[in-house]
Amino acid sequence: MDENERRQDESIETTGVVHETPNEPIQEKVDVNNSHTASVSNEQTSYRSGEYAGAGIGEKYKLESQPEIHTSAYTNQSTTKEQTQQTWAQGQSQQAPAKKQKEKKKFGAGTLALLLVLCIALGLGSGIGGAFVFNAVWPAIAPSRQVVVNQVDAGQKTEINEDSLAGVIARIANTVVEIRTEKVVTGSFFQNYVSEGAGSGVIISADGYIITNNHVISGADSIVVHLKDGTEYTAQLIATDSQTDIAVVKVEASGLNAATIGSSANLVVGETAIALGNPLGELGGSVSKGIISALDREITISGQTMRLLQTDAAINPGNSGGGLFNASGELIGIVNAKSAGDAIEGLGFAIPIDSAYEVAKELIENGHVSGRPALGISAIDIQSESDMLRYSYSEIGRYLDGYGVYVYEDSQNNFQMGDKIMAIDDTTVSSMSGISDILSGHAIGDTVTVTFSRGRMKMTAEVTLIEKNAS
Repeated sequence: MDENERRQDESIETTGVVHETPNEPIQEKVDVNNSHTASVSNEQTSYRSGEYAGAGIGEKYKLESQPEIHTSAYTNQSTTKEQTQQTWAQGQSQQAPAKKQKEKKKFGAGTLALLLVLCIALGLGSGIGGAFVFNAVWPAIAPSRQVVVNQVDAGQKTEINEDSLAGVIARIANTVVEIRTEKVVTGSFFQNYVSEGAGSGVIISADGYIITNNHVISGADSIVVHLKDGTEYTAQLIATDSQTDIAVVKVEASGLNAATIGSSANLVVGETAIALGNPLGELGGSVSKGIISALDREITISGQTMRLLQTDAAINPGNSGGGLFNASGELIGIVNAKSAGDAIEGLGFAIPIDSAYEVAKELIENGHVSGRPALGISAIDIQSESDMLRYSYSEIGRYLDGYGVYVYEDSQNNFQMGDKIMAIDDTTVSSMSGISDILSGHAIGDTVTVTFSRGRMKMTAEVTLIEKNAS
């Protein structure tokens, strides 16, 4: 390097460097009077569009180290016009390759912004190709707060695991039926009208035997059964047992889905309880879930004391006769009652299946429950105004004198039609359930004293208990 060049290099104080493509000469003429060569300090930044690698348009770029060899430079005020021109000419003649300046590159917000702009430009200009580039680059600069959503295809059904709760319910759903009843009631002025009722039942054999509650079908003139698939059958009454509130009806069908009979003796408080039935008489196939809340709960229903399972599964009118199942889908009880009131919630009851199923089998085989003592009478139980209206114009109507139990027939000839049973062994009775409670403490062959009224007369009779052969 000659003396002239050395002096020129020493006189140049660089404030910014523009990096050109290697071996590509600068084609523009430097104007020392333009805005790029205005008076600057050592920390001043240069502005030049599109030439800073990784910087966006108009972004500031700070030089952090002095270059060793300069192919081009903007000068400050201490550089004369003549020196600048001479330096330019020498750079043009020598075409010395520039050494790469060691700089620490930083990718800031400007860098990311430029990438985004370039991607958008490519997308607008190149169609599908631009979209591809944008999709490839965007995840690197997108905010980290993105939410990934997996959308299920429309119409895709959730697969049911057979061992799950939904799988268990799917297996047992077809074993529970809706029951609708009709009975003709005689009203005032000798007018008859049809009273409709509704309840539930559980299929216990593939050939059509169905267990339900006595109070669901009591007094019915017609019984219709609806399966879950919509099939409808007219049912035949097999037998009933008012003492346990169990009844059995049958439909002429085959291949029905029968419930799997479980065991109520092995239940524990807290285990899962699933109730299936026809709440409100119009919501057939409804399912509710809870737990077993208590075992052997002593409950009095319509004067009849029973030992029942207690559950907090939702029970409503119409659920009577439906099934209570465990988590394995086994039938553990026949729903028959609930406690109702403004301050009452979650108190449903079911007849334990161990006793209910035994009664059902006896009703199917014998038409009655064997081994029970009875007075040997058929009686009418008047417990409401509707009962009074129902029998007022019948053959026994002229004998009615308030609520109570009236003899209709007697196989042992101890009573006449219309006699009203008042007490057994000095214990007052006013309903058939009361009589059953008293007789349950006796055996067949025992003798009891029965007090009754016949018109205005009060009378007594010694009656030997026989086996009950009718409900």
